[in-house]
Amino acid sequence: MRFPYGIADFAALIQEGYFYVDRTDRIALLEEAGSQLLFLRPRRFGKSLWLSTLESYYDLARADDFDRLFGGLKIGQNPTPLHDRYFVMRWDFSLVDPKGDADADAIATSLYSHVNNAIESFAVRYQDWIDHPIECHPTDGLRSFGRLLTAISTTPYKLYLLIDEYDNFANEVMVTVHSPLPAGGGWGRASRWRRNLSPLPTSPRWGEGSERLPTSCADSAWTNWRRDWRVC
Repeated sequence: MRFPYGIADFAALIQEGYFYVDRTDRIALLEEAGSQLLFLRPRRFGKSLWLSTLESYYDLARADDFDRLFGGLKIGQNPTPLHDRYFVMRWDFSLVDPKGDADADAIATSLYSHVNNAIESFAVRYQDWIDHPIECHPTDGLRSFGRLLTAISTTPYKLYLLIDEYDNFANEVMVTVHSPLPAGGGWGRASRWRRNLSPLPTSPRWGEGSERLPTSCADSAWTNWRRDWRVC
C-alpha cells in the first residue's frame, strides 16, 4: 500500500493505486449547499486534492474516464445528475507572484497573467465544445474572463471555477506591506494595492460581488454571470 503524501492529483492517485479515503459521497451534499462554496481548513488537510476530485468529477471533457476514476468509489455507485456536465477551470493563486516590493501594478500583472494562461489552456481543452473565439486581453485578465463567459454563454454548459490557494498572494501582500512600515510609505502602497485591484472580489464568493465587476467587460457576459457558472 502506498500513501500519497504531497500528491494532490486525484486522477494520478486513483490510477497509480495510492491509498485513498473515499469521501466522494459528500459531493451530493456540496451540490445541495449552494453555488458558491468556501473551504476553510488548515494547510495539509486535503483541500487541493478535494478540488482535484471535483475537477475530475464535473469535467465534461473527462466523461469517458468517469467509470475508471469513480467506478469503485461511493459516488460512482450513485452519481449525481451533474457529473461530467461542466466546463471546469482551475486557478491556483500560489502561482501568483506576491512580491515586487508590494507594487500593485506588478502583482496585478502576475495575477492577470495567471488568469490569461488558464483561459488559453481552457480554450484548447474545450475547442470541440466552443465555436465562439476566446481572445485574451494582453494586460487585463478580467476582460479576458468576460470574453470567456461570453463564449460559454453560447453553449448549453456552465463553468465550474475552482480557486486553489485563493488567499495565498493576498496574505503575502499584507505581510510585505505592513511589516515593517517605512515612514510614510507602507500604508500608501497598501492603499494603492486596494485601489488598483478594486474590481477584484475580496473572497471566492464571486457571485455576491457582481457590483464590483468592471464595466469594460462584455455586458452579455456579466448579465449571465450567475446563470453560466458556479465557483468552488
